[in-house]
Amino acid sequence: MIFADISNRPDEWQQFVDASPRGNFAQSVGQYHIHEKAQRNVKILAVLDEDTNDILMGGIITWTHVKMGQAFLMDYGPVAINYNPDVLNFFVQGLLDYAKQRNGLFLKMTPDMYYQNFDNHGKALNEPNDDLIALYENAGLKHQPFKTGMTTDGVASWQYVKDLQDLTEDNVMKFYHTQVQKNVKKAHKYGVKVRSIQRDELPMFHQITEDTSNRRGFHNKSLTYYEHAYDIYKDDAYFLVAEVNLRDYLTKVEQELQTVQNKRDKLALKPDNEKKVLNLDNQLKSLVKRVATARKMLDDSVTDVAVISAAMFIITPQEVSYLFGGSYQEYADFYGPQLIQDYMIREGVRRQIPLYNFLGIAGKFDGSDGVFEFKTRFGGYAQLMLGSFEAPVRPMRYRVYRFLKKLIGRD
Repeated sequence: MIFADISNRPDEWQQFVDASPRGNFAQSVGQYHIHEKAQRNVKILAVLDEDTNDILMGGIITWTHVKMGQAFLMDYGPVAINYNPDVLNFFVQGLLDYAKQRNGLFLKMTPDMYYQNFDNHGKALNEPNDDLIALYENAGLKHQPFKTGMTTDGVASWQYVKDLQDLTEDNVMKFYHTQVQKNVKKAHKYGVKVRSIQRDELPMFHQITEDTSNRRGFHNKSLTYYEHAYDIYKDDAYFLVAEVNLRDYLTKVEQELQTVQNKRDKLALKPDNEKKVLNLDNQLKSLVKRVATARKMLDDSVTDVAVISAAMFIITPQEVSYLFGGSYQEYADFYGPQLIQDYMIREGVRRQIPLYNFLGIAGKFDGSDGVFEFKTRFGGYAQLMLGSFEAPVRPMRYRVYRFLKKLIGRD
């Protein structure tokens, strides 16, 4: 076996990632170029067959300066067709030697593997994959404690996924929560449309995600990041918006209001229709409010068409990944986020992608995680990921580094 830098063999690496059961967007050539654009230290390092020069295992690694040295990070990797222990051991040792030559302090590896699956109520669906932890620890890496909580950088400790393999476009809706089914139908009823945006519309996209990140207190990606991702991933990146023509919507609700009013007036002329009339009166109250809201929205909007939500996805042969999204609160009743998710789930089914990955959740099943609740309504299950593993490059210096981090409460 040979340990090698294969950064100059991008096409071969991408073919390998596409063929791996655990290939993912974070280990793609596209992500390598994203790191390059951000001017990060990045390489594609691999173990090669000595005779054939074929890739056996590899990964994109970045390194950044920390106190006392360089932190070498491999997110969602390594990638392999078969995770052979001997190859993994050789790869980890190669990475440690590579890092040592570059003032490395420690190596952190976070595989794209799950430890255990859970249903929407926190009940375990399978036994924990302790053998996988042993695989990496036997290679000289120490498993880090499992975590809960959301993150917008690095690798999520928990994620939510949905199997697409047995779905068709005809039956996909029946696996959603009934409220999502109703909301998607309402969105269609009121003329909400989903479309891919052009590159020059990315500032508008960024504005939506920025508004949402400020409201919810998480870190948004920069406009430059979105521009680079748009250029690099091309057809495998989906930048979607949900929008509604407010003038057409106002016409529809006014017509609906008139229809219900006519029906109510007709029923009121006959005896024994009190309950039906009362029900229609409640509908009328709701529609009157909706008409008033629609008129105000139209008055406040610069154009007739309002963009109400946005989301970014990347598709690989293994999965559809939902990376970032946002929406304007004032348009919540149009259910744009639900319509976008339905659109992309159907796209995954059309493209025969086996898995839909909603990515990060907090890993809390007590009702406190609103993001988790939103994702569960599309039908799927939670995954506690395998987590992170670390190995010191310079053990003594690393022990001091860990001690200091613990001392200041950042361990």
